[in-house]
Amino acid sequence: MSIIFIDEIDALGNRENMNMGNDSRTQTLNQLLTCMDGIVEHKNVLVIAATNNMENIDPALKRSGRFDKIVSLELPNEVQLTALAKYYFPIAQRSQDFTDEILVEFVDSMKGMNCADLKNIYESAKYSAMLELIKSSSKDRNGLVITVEHFKLAVEEMQARKAKEQIQHKSLFRLPKP
Repeated sequence: MSIIFIDEIDALGNRENMNMGNDSRTQTLNQLLTCMDGIVEHKNVLVIAATNNMENIDPALKRSGRFDKIVSLELPNEVQLTALAKYYFPIAQRSQDFTDEILVEFVDSMKGMNCADLKNIYESAKYSAMLELIKSSSKDRNGLVITVEHFKLAVEEMQARKAKEQIQHKSLFRLPKP
């Protein structure tokens, strides 16, 4: 079986772009639709596309035989967020006062976030901890420790970013013919 994945298909198949007369995108979309119509003969091809802007997808892409199955991926619930937070912030990398209980307290403020957001929070907190370690006069540069403050700052930065985005997470699927 072959799998073709197209990320952010709304950049290509955006109905607003079609109305603006963007010739290169129109030509690319038309070529994609032609190719997809030709894939019908190939039974072992799965074409998957992802978008955060389902409402802007050109209806031609959602027509039968193209991306005719739509699957909406929900964001993690509280239990899943807790598990993800513990995964991304292993206790070995946290300061002693940064307990699992404190981590779980932050979960409520992380509602509406996805796995990539949590990974970004981790990377941001780790970056802050590294900067602090580099700036310190400590000779022990082996001990990178993420504190509650690093984590809190990273969560607040992500919340500000998410407030601007207001993203819906959806994916389009085209299943192979039986």
